[in-house]
Amino acid sequence: MAWTLYLIATHPDVQQRLHEEIDVVLGDQKRPLTMEDLRRLEYLERVTKESLRFRPSVPVIGRELTEDVVVNGIHLKKCGRAPQGAESLRDGP
Repeated sequence: MAWTLYLIATHPDVQQRLHEEIDVVLGDQKRPLTMEDLRRLEYLERVTKESLRFRPSVPVIGRELTEDVVVNGIHLKKCGRAPQGAESLRDGP
């Protein structure tokens, strides 16, 4: 969540669009958000998902190997487990 807030803070155009969306959904009402309100905050959902793609909350994902593979010159055996940095997923194979 901290990265999401940081990324929003460093992108004023995104921050402005989020503010406008919240104003449309809540108007002048001073009340807690409801689940229906959250469903209507579509841009907020997209921003949150993109920030999680960019900076995942889980640093490492385990993969089960179904065949022998060579990755960056390293031989990995079938049925072994291989850790993969979550951030590497966004950078391609």
